Amino acid sequence: MGARGARAWWRHGTVALPAPRVTAADTVGAGDAFTAALLSGLLAAGPLGAGGAPRAALAAATAGPDLAAPVLNALTLAARAAAMTCTREGADPPTAAQLAP
Repeated sequence: MGARGARAWWRHGTVALPAPRVTAADTVGAGDAFTAALLSGLLAAGPLGAGGAPRAALAAATAGPDLAAPVLNALTLAARAAAMTCTREGADPPTAAQLAP
């Protein structure tokens, strides 16, 4: 949703995350950076990287009214990656090291 942040839906609910505030230089590549960081975060933190059972792990992470921390962390990482990309000219997404806290 760009400057309005991100929203995730699952069977039992929805969550909205605000976008980090940045001064945008260019928005090219922000959506790709968001998607790449989301998938990377899910792989690293559990739901998609759950040793052979990613569907079961993702189902467990979305089983109730609140998203599990790994999913929220991945969404937050994705929003940060997209915001950082917008601060640069051209499609220049951040590296994992640049996104590290």
